[in-house]
Amino acid sequence: MAIDAGKQVHVFDLQDERWYTWNFEKKTFEYESTPKLTKDFAGIGTRSIDKDIESKTNGKVKYVGD
Repeated sequence: MAIDAGKQVHVFDLQDERWYTWNFEKKTFEYESTPKLTKDFAGIGTRSIDKDIESKTNGKVKYVGD
């Protein structure tokens, strides 16, 4: 829905352990560094996270805000 509305979309792939952003020109997701959160961001996610990732982040996913 956000892509259709022309909004920036960032996703974290749990298997790759990498962030991706939607490239509107190429119509595909591309690797990016950790995105900065804005004051009006909307987020969705999962309640369960791989034990490997959980142990690497001490149970916390690290976000960088404004």
